[in-house]
Amino acid sequence: DHPDRSVRTTVAMALAGAKDPESIPALLHLLQDQDRSLQIQGYAQRGLAAMPEQSFDPLVGLLGSPDPVARRAAVYGLAGLGSARTVPHLLAALRDPDSGVRFRAVRTLRRHAATPGVADALLAALDDESAAVTRAAAKALGQVGDRRAVDPLLALLNDESAGVMGAAATALGQLGDRRAVRPLLALLHGDRVSQGVVLVALAELGEGKALEPAIQALGHESSHT
Repeated sequence: DHPDRSVRTTVAMALAGAKDPESIPALLHLLQDQDRSLQIQGYAQRGLAAMPEQSFDPLVGLLGSPDPVARRAAVYGLAGLGSARTVPHLLAALRDPDSGVRFRAVRTLRRHAATPGVADALLAALDDESAAVTRAAAKALGQVGDRRAVDPLLALLNDESAGVMGAAATALGQLGDRRAVRPLLALLHGDRVSQGVVLVALAELGEGKALEPAIQALGHESSHT
């Protein structure tokens, strides 16, 4: 734990390129950098990913740490491995009491959406108590194109979190279900979600007629400012 971040960065960079299994404990430690430096954590993730067979068990073991920072680091490390065998552990991480762990797990599971059980878990994550986790799940479901998400995403357009509302709007645009047109148009009359986000979603729905009142609404508002 050298106090100088530049020294820790240099060490992390060197270990990332070494591909030495004996460096795994040090890389695991750097993955939990005391300043949460994304650069240092990125080098550590890269170093562990270069040794997937040797890194897998230590990362899974780190998921059992009582320290949430360590568990978040473990999910980040498993994400770097990109292996299907990480999926059961990432699914288990969705039940972690720490929202940061769950958030990272959702973002990582998006890449494994075709694996049985993952899409269902992402759908369930829409009901997470953390707005950040719900937002990540909405984004993931929109990107993977799971149309089962349409109804819960429509409900999230009324969420108390503006960030969740925006993510739901974006996802609905990506999913292309015309049931979203009217509720998206309704959002243009409020100020909680960026009108640009809503217009992009409407454009992705491919409804030219739907965009006309949206653009008129924007023009009307701008003429009164």
